[in-house]
Amino acid sequence: MAIDAWDGDTEKMSAQSFLRAFHRDVKVTTSSADKAKAFKMYLVPGSEADDWFKALPAASKGDMDAIDAALEVQWPSEATVQPTQAEYGTDLLKSRLAMAELGTKVKVADHEVWAHHAWANKMLRLAAKAGVSSTTTYIEQVRVELPKPLRSKVGKTHTDWPAFVKAIRDVDTVELELDMKEWREEKVQRDKVAKLLEQRPELQASPTAGIRAQLTNTRIGAPASGPARWPLTAPNASPFHGAAGGGQGNLFAARPQQFQARAPYQPAQRAPYQPRAMQAPLTGNERRVLLDAIVRIPHHPDTEAGRRAHGDQQQAWHRVHGNIEVSVDTPYPLRPGCAPLNSGECFRCGHGGHTNINRACPAPLDQCINPREQQWRRIATQALREVTAVRMVGYGLYDTDDYGRPFGSDEARFEEHDDQGNA
Repeated sequence: MAIDAWDGDTEKMSAQSFLRAFHRDVKVTTSSADKAKAFKMYLVPGSEADDWFKALPAASKGDMDAIDAALEVQWPSEATVQPTQAEYGTDLLKSRLAMAELGTKVKVADHEVWAHHAWANKMLRLAAKAGVSSTTTYIEQVRVELPKPLRSKVGKTHTDWPAFVKAIRDVDTVELELDMKEWREEKVQRDKVAKLLEQRPELQASPTAGIRAQLTNTRIGAPASGPARWPLTAPNASPFHGAAGGGQGNLFAARPQQFQARAPYQPAQRAPYQPRAMQAPLTGNERRVLLDAIVRIPHHPDTEAGRRAHGDQQQAWHRVHGNIEVSVDTPYPLRPGCAPLNSGECFRCGHGGHTNINRACPAPLDQCINPREQQWRRIATQALREVTAVRMVGYGLYDTDDYGRPFGSDEARFEEHDDQGNA
């Protein structure tokens, strides 16, 4: 099929694309001189490209190699901007398999394949471009987002991306089709109920709403008393003995002890250890935002360059957030060589294969991850809710990164608590 004549407008077609199309169109056996003679016939008369060709030296016009070189000088190749590995990692996490796609087939290169097979192959290519195909990075975050019928069949332990993709491809499609048949039948029923509730809003009211309202308005406290029902006692007197002796005592009249304010903060001291509250699991868009935030922080390899980059990440985090506690809104960088987030890892040392239940982590103190990372791993795990039975983790604010560099002027020192970890 003959190509259209080119006018030199690179907005329509680049010079390199035109040149390749020209060489494809001309027979391979054609000599260089004959190609050079034919070249001008592929240029729009009076166009920028035609004027450029006319201005070439006569010697160049008779040699196709010289024409190729002159065209590259006149219209140099544009440097293509390739996505970074981190951007490919973001694409990998954003690429999700929808429930409705399970059990269906799609066309790939004119062949019908299972939709989950095509998706898995795409994920393997993205993992290679992200530079993580030989690792477990991102696997757990992707696995937890799989539709439940598929997630329950691929297992939780995969050594690398090829093994993970193979597990997806090895899922019995007959069982998967049966699961999807049940899901579609249940979806029909759910849609019917949703439509009925939309047509009759009064059915959405809870039958226990009245009871809940009564309980909300009920107050439990000390019985109401008149001005002189019980005689007041001295601040340190026992509330169980009245002035006249016997009786029910002064329980409701006892004065509380005077509040004593905490001493002012001293840079060389830490506040007393307090267990941190459990992080509520996140769902929907909040969960996706957290996963996106996780992937935006590269988990560097355990190399000299990776450790330097990790230290810079910690310094940057402290410059932005200061001496605060970690939360879902302030994701913390992970130490090189440690396990990925939400992989069942020990929160104390950051490695897999064990937890810190009953202080079982065998890692020496100087090899444990810093307290902020311990806290971040606990929060992320609870927010993604894949590792069950996680108890509260306490930690102290930390003043240096993992490589001994102080954060500004903060002089508080790290002190570990033995109950850090997952249960």
